[in-house]
Amino acid sequence: MATATTTSKFDRAAIMRAAHHYAQMYRGRDWSYAFLLQTGLRNAWATEKAGLTPAQRRADAVAAEIDALRYKTLRYDIVAERRRLDAEAAELRRQIEVTRQVEALSFGPIRLDGSAARASLQAQLAALAA
Repeated sequence: MATATTTSKFDRAAIMRAAHHYAQMYRGRDWSYAFLLQTGLRNAWATEKAGLTPAQRRADAVAAEIDALRYKTLRYDIVAERRRLDAEAAELRRQIEVTRQVEALSFGPIRLDGSAARASLQAQLAALAA
């Protein structure tokens, strides 16, 4: 019998891998491995509990990069970098929207025409992934 303690909606192995990766990134500093692993676990659990998909996390990171471009000195030409980030952000927004539409059709009320629309959206999502 499965109970709340035996099943989890979180991938605990992935969380531990992320925490270990964080600890390995800062190895060689004055902090103990236990402290680094604790901090990595805290960050990994916070990321996992936020419930964001990798595309949503990347979209947030791109938005932060675009925001940081405003603070570069004038000697840097940021036009090309800004265009690249804007294009990536637009693609991520489109991918997130298609994913939301697929989820809405998958988990929404049963519709007579839902299967054809779901297949179309899944084809669009597959094209985005390729």
